[in-house]
Amino acid sequence: MLKIAAHKTSGWLIATIDGLPGFFVQGHSVDQVLERAPRVLQRYLEREGSVGAAVSVAVEPSEPKTGKGFSGLEHALVVHA
Repeated sequence: MLKIAAHKTSGWLIATIDGLPGFFVQGHSVDQVLERAPRVLQRYLEREGSVGAAVSVAVEPSEPKTGKGFSGLEHALVVHA
């Protein structure tokens, strides 16, 4: 699950995936983050040795969450190999 958090003061969005240490995507909008996520995940998978995985994004928003200076959403990031 791609978790997107918005910093309350800067407005930047930062997306992470639990279980993928070092994976993150930044952007000014959810659309920008979702546009960048497949390319960043492709590079992450190549670096981890999963070369050639085709990546697509399926958007499935969840309830907004807040805490520690952030509010956020979750989106599904579907990987097709």
